[in-house]
Amino acid sequence: MNCKKIISEIKDDGCYIAVNLGDWLKEQDIYDISVTEDNESEGYKEMYYERNPEKEEKDEFYDTDDTAYIPFERLVYEGDVISYTDSSIETVTEVEENGDFYTKITSTPKLPLKNMD
Repeated sequence: MNCKKIISEIKDDGCYIAVNLGDWLKEQDIYDISVTEDNESEGYKEMYYERNPEKEEKDEFYDTDDTAYIPFERLVYEGDVISYTDSSIETVTEVEENGDFYTKITSTPKLPLKNMD
């Protein structure tokens, strides 16, 4: 699955750690995130990510000189997968001009284990 990632840490040796963009956004608390529809019987949940410029401007968000500015207006595009786990996929369904966007989280079916006999 091609999931949009963000580098969350750069090691001294030049290696880096990249995490799912959707998971990182939730951890950073930059967007106000709300559930617009939760349909457990159909196996999906729709979310709305609303930009909060006050949270983006916090001093602790850009905490070092090598932290690059993030253009939130063009952060995601319709169709981007921003979070992927064994049990769910979060896909961007609509993006507004100001950077707000909607996603749909769908349950991934559990694949039966193949009998190796």
